[in-house]
Amino acid sequence: FTVDGQKISKSLGNAIDPVAIAEEYSSDALRYYMLREIPFGADGDFSTDRLKQRYNAELANGLGNFVSRTLNMIEKFGDDTVTQNIVTPQSVRKILAETSNNIESLAFDKALESIWQAIAWADALIEETKPWELAKAGDEDNVANVLQQLYATLVAINEYLLPMLPETHEKIAELLTASPIRKPANPLFQRKDV
Repeated sequence: FTVDGQKISKSLGNAIDPVAIAEEYSSDALRYYMLREIPFGADGDFSTDRLKQRYNAELANGLGNFVSRTLNMIEKFGDDTVTQNIVTPQSVRKILAETSNNIESLAFDKALESIWQAIAWADALIEETKPWELAKAGDEDNVANVLQQLYATLVAINEYLLPMLPETHEKIAELLTASPIRKPANPLFQRKDV
């Protein structure tokens, strides 16, 4: 590894302390950065700035926001039926189709890319359908349909997170199996000041 493009050396004083970084960001955030940024087994460059950018954009704003929005909408507009008879949307199945193979072949960066494409698909579904407007209009069937798709997508994504973000997987699993479903009390990933 290099750090900001330079070899790690005592004279430069640019060594990184993974324990300190894990304490500041979480071990899952550090694991995510290393697996997403640097193809497994390859040389790579560590950058605190890129870690913070990926953390804020992909973990806090991406995964964390998707979990929070989805569970918040289920809490406000859904009922128990949203979490029953779960069928992962065809579009999500296509996006995630190679994820297991990528994990098995240690291509973690590609596996994580697929997972984040599925998150992007779900975000687009939220923006396109606006479940809060459907609920306001009294369109309960369409609200339930959208929330079921979002819940199923989150369940599928969370299964693939297990080998790469085990602590985050456990937190999401607890939220998904709670009865009733509730928005997380605290963000999964608290944004870091830029």
